[in-house]
Amino acid sequence: FLRLPNVYLVDPNQEDIFDSLNRAKVLITAASMTALDAMLYEVPVLTIDLNEEVTYVDFIKQGATTHVDDKDQLNASIAMLYEAKNELGEKILEKQKSFFKASFETKKEGSAAFIGNYIAERLKNAG
Repeated sequence: FLRLPNVYLVDPNQEDIFDSLNRAKVLITAASMTALDAMLYEVPVLTIDLNEEVTYVDFIKQGATTHVDDKDQLNASIAMLYEAKNELGEKILEKQKSFFKASFETKKEGSAAFIGNYIAERLKNAG
């Protein structure tokens, strides 16, 4: 088993993911829902897609993660995110916040009302 300094693999059956995110400096994933949780915790997210399997995921398409699709980019991206401080770190977190604001924030109604109205409108148009 490969051991890397300051790198921890978390078994979700053994540890609460939110406790892990509280301690994390970077989250590395393909395109899991945990990426969204990390963004809420203001943890920079690195998404990896070496086979073009998750390019359709909205937070990847909109640039909310640092995205790697080449093995040669991987080490540099991990180091860059781990060391992200000041201006670079703020830019990364700002991209994540912008994604959340554009995707989940509604001005006139809450999320539950928004999705309820959205579904009702689609059903009305379908029938």
